[in-house]
Amino acid sequence: AVALAAAVVGSHIDDDSWYMYRLFAAEVGRLREFRTPGEKRKLITKLMRPNDSLEAGTDILLAITMAARDVRSRARSGQSPQVLLITDGDSPLSSEDIYGAIGSDVVLHTVIVNDSNYSLRDRSTTYCELWSYDGNDVALQR
Repeated sequence: AVALAAAVVGSHIDDDSWYMYRLFAAEVGRLREFRTPGEKRKLITKLMRPNDSLEAGTDILLAITMAARDVRSRARSGQSPQVLLITDGDSPLSSEDIYGAIGSDVVLHTVIVNDSNYSLRDRSTTYCELWSYDGNDVALQR
């Protein structure tokens, strides 16, 4: 799933897009911004490096709330703020919880690895499940 995020960033290396990244695992990481082609390349490298702290679990509602706040406060005039959530989806969230976090102005894109989450599916503009059944083959479900 992080390879998907790296591919998206890579396809926008030379345009005026910019990205914010914050790791939510054992603890909330600091917010980092990537605007220049060189900074975007550093983000791709960061995304593609294994991270042992990802096994610690994430408070998905906190992650969505903070991410929505981050993008909302930095959105350019006329832009709709967008969040890409990559998660295992293992969280008891309701659609109302998610809507309370993102409101009506933030676009949520979700990629779930080896799980499903119907509340995230309900509130995400784009929603994908990546399934690896035997560790080798990967199936994409939308």
